[in-house]
Amino acid sequence: MAATDEAAWRGISRMIADCGFKAVEVWEAHAAPEAMDRAAIKAGRLTGTSYQQPEQEGRTAVQLAIKKLNGEPLEKSYLIPCPAITKQNATQFKGQF
Repeated sequence: MAATDEAAWRGISRMIADCGFKAVEVWEAHAAPEAMDRAAIKAGRLTGTSYQQPEQEGRTAVQLAIKKLNGEPLEKSYLIPCPAITKQNATQFKGQF
């Protein structure tokens, strides 16, 4: 199941536990604080989250704005990596908020 924020994944996780479901993955997309301190992932209440990079997003936006103002051509899109954080790699990421 996909959740858009902390309240959503908490509700989904509670429903899954209350119903006795076992093999349901719950993913959250905004790196909620508890997800980022990895407690929910380690406890199995959350399968994973995505590592958002707001500083990199802002830095890239400014760099691209400067290029545009200087008349340089821009690509149609620019991707900023948002790797998945799971039990297997959670210790590699620090909280970002």
